[in-house]
Amino acid sequence: MRNYVAFFAVVIFALAFLSSEASANASKCEKDLRKCKNSVVIGPSKDAFKKNLAQDFCAIFRKGGSEAGKLAQANGTQILTGVCSNTPQGEIPTVDNMPSTLILCPEDGQKFKANEPFTVKVKTTKLELGFFSDPAITYNTFPQVLNKKGVIQGHQHVSIQFLGNKELEMPSATEFAFFKGLNDPSKNGILEVTVDNGLPQKGLYRVCTIISSFSHQPVVLPKAQRGASDDCVRFRVI
Repeated sequence: MRNYVAFFAVVIFALAFLSSEASANASKCEKDLRKCKNSVVIGPSKDAFKKNLAQDFCAIFRKGGSEAGKLAQANGTQILTGVCSNTPQGEIPTVDNMPSTLILCPEDGQKFKANEPFTVKVKTTKLELGFFSDPAITYNTFPQVLNKKGVIQGHQHVSIQFLGNKELEMPSATEFAFFKGLNDPSKNGILEVTVDNGLPQKGLYRVCTIISSFSHQPVVLPKAQRGASDDCVRFRVI
């Protein structure tokens, strides 16, 4: 009987000690994230790569970090003033399953009259279409996922930008004449959208595709895709 009592006394003491140490560690973490004793690497570190450990890269931008306040913590919303995200890249396909896109319509050099409706048609291979999260609350929050065939689950977009009339102008990444997420599933990889009112301004335009994973990040691939996963064509409004 005494042995049982002694055993339980040791267990209770050990649990109390571990709890006390955990509390002390948590307290240290609140004051200095670099003093945390766990398997998460705080901030940029070569150890995370060597030992394949989880990395809280964004800790350096939070309270107690070495660069506190420089970047906001990602929270699923589209923060436009700079953000740090800890979302893992997720599942990456084999080179044979890298996606590819071709714009079927409009054709390169095609002409449309101003305000004339036209259709943009896109074909995408090696991408399971129809997977997208709510961009208002889950932007860049989920790692990339592959389906049972090893193909990325995601969605497609088209963006049209004005390139100028007489002289070629460099388009701004923040400006577009038309944008649409193609969120529907497709068995043959073909999706389309109609620009109902056409484009009012005469001149040269480009239409480009943007392939994304489920929560809107660009697809992550196993190597540089020299064949290019996205496509662009130029057309003119007259």
